[in-house]
Amino acid sequence: MGTYRVEAPFVVEATEQAVIPAPFDSYLKAVFVEPDCVVVANETVLAELDTAELRGQLAESLAELATYQRQEAAAMRDDKIAEAQIARAEADKTRAGIDLIKQRIAKAKITSPLSGTVVKGDL
Repeated sequence: MGTYRVEAPFVVEATEQAVIPAPFDSYLKAVFVEPDCVVVANETVLAELDTAELRGQLAESLAELATYQRQEAAAMRDDKIAEAQIARAEADKTRAGIDLIKQRIAKAKITSPLSGTVVKGDL
């Protein structure tokens, strides 16, 4: 009885691959992984987007909100109900915009939805 050797070429492929897009358009501030890095689902931060522009928009929106709130208070004081309602509606609209901006800022850190190994990056 001898020892036999069999050669068989093969390719190992991942059972699941994912492309992870940025949640909104922005410049990359930092990238924390590279090919062959091991990542843990919902823990490993892959990259961070620049939020400087969003933070500027947030500051503008907060100032705008304060203006509408002052307008509403002045209109109520002067018993101008229609003007107060308009100012309140504008304030509500601005609050919605503020919430959206805050959500985007919170999503600026892109985490891996899967555990595994980074195969390639296209930045």
